[in-house]
Amino acid sequence: MIAFLQEILRCESRTYHEQALANRLVLEMQQQGFDAAWIDQTGNALGLVRGRERGAATMLLTHLDHIDVGDTALWKHPPFAGVLEDGEIHGRGAVDIKGPLAAQLFALIGLIKAGQRPKHDVLLCCPVEEEEGGRGMEELLAKLPLETPLGLLEIGACVVGEPSGNRIMLGHRGVCRCTVRFHGRAHHASLGLHAENPHFAYAVFLERLKNLELPNHPILGRSSISPTTIHADTSSNNLTPNTITLTLDWRTTFEDGAAVRRILEQLLEGLPATFVSYDDWTGGADGVKNPGFITEPNHPLVQALHQTRDSLLGASKTGIWQFATDGRWAHKVGIPCVGFGPGAENLAHTTLERISVQQLEEHVMVLKQFLLE
Repeated sequence: MIAFLQEILRCESRTYHEQALANRLVLEMQQQGFDAAWIDQTGNALGLVRGRERGAATMLLTHLDHIDVGDTALWKHPPFAGVLEDGEIHGRGAVDIKGPLAAQLFALIGLIKAGQRPKHDVLLCCPVEEEEGGRGMEELLAKLPLETPLGLLEIGACVVGEPSGNRIMLGHRGVCRCTVRFHGRAHHASLGLHAENPHFAYAVFLERLKNLELPNHPILGRSSISPTTIHADTSSNNLTPNTITLTLDWRTTFEDGAAVRRILEQLLEGLPATFVSYDDWTGGADGVKNPGFITEPNHPLVQALHQTRDSLLGASKTGIWQFATDGRWAHKVGIPCVGFGPGAENLAHTTLERISVQQLEEHVMVLKQFLLE
């Protein structure tokens, strides 16, 4: 497993450039005795291991792509070297998501090599474009039952392998990305016409946003709105803009599309401003509105995995992810989801990205037992 992870860390697979990794993964599954392994028309890499009993399959979900490396000078080791040091493997994608992918893969390989079969069919699912909205997962689940080389397959449960420190995760908040535009009239800066300068309306909006009380979910926690990028339609230091466009990253809990609009209208009341927002599962060039998901702690899937995990690793508490995952697409079509992955989630997307060999090994141990039972 460690050697394979180091190998695939050396295979760059930025979003929209996942084909080489998909090919390597399918080859590994074929060589290791999977009952079927293939790349679908979207580019997703998939592998199927038949279980002892027929019925709905368990999906093990990660993905193929990773984000850019940023400034390579900030990395302790080259980001695509797969360096093993002091019990940790370093590199872009180590924790998000090639480490968890390797652990899921080798849990199944471990069963095959031991002459064992999981109780139910298991589908190893590695979609494309998770980091850019999840088109791979969306298209994979657009038509169910799933078409496979071995016939149609029902999916009854999904284990999302995003990093969780091997804790059980119940879900995450949704993502709403929308834009607000503040309007004024361009004029020479020396005139000091504050009423026509959109920066002042923008400042009022930020103060209102700072004091806004957002919904607080009993499991997912509080919603949040973070201003991110800002653009003014002038490049001259002595000219005020006609418009300032602000992007908002909104992590939702209870808020549907109508609630998002009501809150924005409240924040912008009396200001020279307009906004663009979307309803669930829609979006445009400047935004998106994708709900998160939550699986109740007493759900049988959560209980079964939690029991296996704690029996092998000791007592633990459930949690939620701060980031979004492709689990939302499975939840959308009615597939129960639970999170469980090796690695520290706070290392994802950073120049410190690395994963613990011990956590990888512990994950394999738990997942093998869970799939057997």
